[in-house]
Amino acid sequence: MIDEPIELDSDEGWKDVEGSFYVIDHSDSDPRIYRWVTFSLTVQQDTDPISPREDDNMGTMLCAHKKYNLGDSLEGQIIEGYNSNNYSGWPALKRALRKAGAKVILPMYMLDHGGLAVSTTPFDDPWDSGQIGFIYLTEERIAATIPGATKKQLTEMLKAEVAVYNQYMQGDIWEYIIRDANGSYAGGCGGFYGEEAAQEAGKEALHQKRND
Repeated sequence: MIDEPIELDSDEGWKDVEGSFYVIDHSDSDPRIYRWVTFSLTVQQDTDPISPREDDNMGTMLCAHKKYNLGDSLEGQIIEGYNSNNYSGWPALKRALRKAGAKVILPMYMLDHGGLAVSTTPFDDPWDSGQIGFIYLTEERIAATIPGATKKQLTEMLKAEVAVYNQYMQGDIWEYIIRDANGSYAGGCGGFYGEEAAQEAGKEALHQKRND
């Protein structure tokens, strides 16, 4: 913690010191100098993130991999009693999805090299990447939620879900922790996608602490 007067980088009421943002009290003698820390904000990777596939998603991911459990549960898939061994390859599975009622279908690829990454387009790495399944939208789901959406809009929705899943797999989920002047826990929240989102939410919460 900071225990000496410091000069602010800006007029916003905090200073970034070694990765933590500090809210500090104003000095009467000099408007640029602040006397002591009242709260600190630290932003870090979420230590216990929840998979975005547990949310209410528009699309459904059907994945198969020998090593990893990926995508959505096999329960609730539109292919009843799905078993990857029943299909000769991805084209056969795609035909089966279409026949079962999938309106929009995108392939899913995974890169396994120093971490996991997923995408709807192939990775430029034939040795450590390949297709792992599909993400799809059913006609029933579209009719019940967004009947007026175009195919382009639906496709972008599925791409966005895969992008969020990729952030989760790469550990790009963040949390903020607020501590008081004694270093004791004073609040926090996690589940933010991207460090910047957690930082902005943390700053807002930190200022609220100062104003309480």
